[in-house]
Parts: sequence; C-alpha cells; structure tokens
Amino acid sequence: MDQYNKNPHQLQIRAEDIKVRGFEIGTAFATGLGVIGASVGFKLTWGPIAWGMIFAFIGLFIGFGAVCLNRLRKGERPITRSPRRPQPEIVVIVYCSEEKSAEVRNIFWAYRAISVGDVPEPASL
Repeated sequence: MDQYNKNPHQLQIRAEDIKVRGFEIGTAFATGLGVIGASVGFKLTWGPIAWGMIFAFIGLFIGFGAVCLNRLRKGERPITRSPRRPQPEIVVIVYCSEEKSAEVRNIFWAYRAISVGDVPEPASL
C-alpha cells in the first residue's frame, strides 16, 4: 500500500475545512448566546427576538474569532496526516480492469485517501 500521495500538498487540510470548523464552533456559541439574549430580552426595550439575534451574531463572531486567534497564537500550519495521528480507517476494495486502475487510484488520492494499494489480477486456473 502506498501510504502517501506523491503530491504533498494534497494531504493538507484545505482552508475550507478550517473555516468550517470555525463556523461550527461559532454556531455553537451563537446558539448559547442567542438563548441568553432572548432570555434577557424580555426585560429590555427591543424584545427577546431582537436581542436573541444580536447575541447570536455576537456569539458567531466570538466562536469564529476564537478559532482563528487560537490558530494564529499557536502558529499552526495546515495539519497534515502523519502516522502518529490515528485516523479512522475504512477498507474499500474496487474490482476493475487494469486500464481503469490508474483512474481509480487518482480518484482515491483526490479524495485524500490515507493509502491506496494495487493487486494484480491472479492467474486464472
């Protein structure tokens, strides 16, 4: 099995993945602060809906900003897969002709497979 693709840039987590993580944490903060804002909003002049939305936007920015600042503070680069980081593993066996095997290998590498192997077809009996 080939452990890594020849192109090292393909193994890095893309910038979209980092932004998605920041958005997920931001929405968690938005939910929590939105509930708090709606609760406080019953006593304020604009009402619970307006204050819930205001607090939700604040929570979104706090969560996304926290992820970005944390990555800047640590000086992290995009995370690459390494043998020290355990990854969930799934084995996929594709039976195809030898002409298609190169195309199948490229598809697996494009979707960031951890390893891709190739077994020649056994001799017929």
